[in-house]
Amino acid sequence: MRAAMHAAVDHEVADSRELIRQVQRRHRQRSARLAAVIVFAASAVAIPSIIGSLGATSSNNTPPTTHPSKGPQKPLPSIMSGLPSPAATHLRLLISTPNGVGWYSTITKQTRRIVGVPPLAGGYSFRRMVGGWTASAASSGSACANPGQDCAGPPQEQYFIADGALRATRIGAGWSNDPVAPSTVAGEFWLISYPRPNDNSQTTPAYTQLVNTAGRPLGPRYRLPVAYWPARGVGQYVLLFNGPPEPVLLWDPRTRQVVRRFANFIDAGPDDIAFSGWCHTCRVQILNLSTGLSVTTPILGADLSYQNGTFSEDGTLLAVQRPGGPVAVYNTVTGKLTVIPGTALSQADWQNLGWQGAGHRLVLSAGSNNSTASCQVAYWQPGDRLLRVGTVRNAAECLNLQYGTVG
Repeated sequence: MRAAMHAAVDHEVADSRELIRQVQRRHRQRSARLAAVIVFAASAVAIPSIIGSLGATSSNNTPPTTHPSKGPQKPLPSIMSGLPSPAATHLRLLISTPNGVGWYSTITKQTRRIVGVPPLAGGYSFRRMVGGWTASAASSGSACANPGQDCAGPPQEQYFIADGALRATRIGAGWSNDPVAPSTVAGEFWLISYPRPNDNSQTTPAYTQLVNTAGRPLGPRYRLPVAYWPARGVGQYVLLFNGPPEPVLLWDPRTRQVVRRFANFIDAGPDDIAFSGWCHTCRVQILNLSTGLSVTTPILGADLSYQNGTFSEDGTLLAVQRPGGPVAVYNTVTGKLTVIPGTALSQADWQNLGWQGAGHRLVLSAGSNNSTASCQVAYWQPGDRLLRVGTVRNAAECLNLQYGTVG
């Protein structure tokens, strides 16, 4: 999804450990709920494996209980490898700062503040939308009297930051956990809310409404199935999620009916849904909602989930990771699968990947929680045989890469 990298501190407050801890805590809570990737997410994704030999696709939707034995495996490297990244390579990171949010430049090492997003003690997290990002509180209090309940909490203000913009617009207030989801159109969002802060989100239905960047309603307010929330719009439908092991629902807002369920959902583009069965030989399938046709890819899908795959914004490219191996990119137009060497790691505590904005540049970063001295950032574009890899030795910039969003 799916799919947003979460907030970070800038180089001026790199020692603010409490802010970092709050952001990490909030990130873990959100990652457990997000069913679409979204964006260049800063989740601690397990480092993958990727392709198996071609074989029959099974429709078995039961999670596997045993795994085939494997012979001796060659140890994985601890760092990404490839060609040197050009010294002039410029990445712009959307990060949370004590003043609100800003764009951090890997060339100037400076942060330009984005006007319109006020300072917030717990910082902000970001989620990719068509044409930009939303910023919302990275931490929020609970409205529940009983610790065992999962209450909606007080509404949180949402802000939209267009690609490269230095001024944000206020969308409105939404549910404190996952307040807004992307639609298929630039400048339109699914805003999610509950009637009361103390509503139990597992027993009380949420509401959602399509709004624009100014928060103006673009359609009716819909009541959702209990314990489900919008992950993103896809085609004329909305994908609804609860979280594993519950299936992701393809929901038609016009009829208020569930059209289809996906037990092993991976990610969705503007008109495509990637999913697979649970069997060891099951391949990732991509369903196009406009044509109704499903294509079976060469990618084994049993060990994949919504944390392991991400579509480019236009839905042309799907990048996937499987535990124990490299990143691979599937082209939905040509059917070509490209395995990217040098992307499978054994010792990285965090490894992030995602498409840079609306383009086709895949950006990867990786580092260790045991060392703040250095990390890596790399990129790949269609036609490249190898990664372009650079080493970052500034600890504050590594934090930005771990918790920021590449723009």
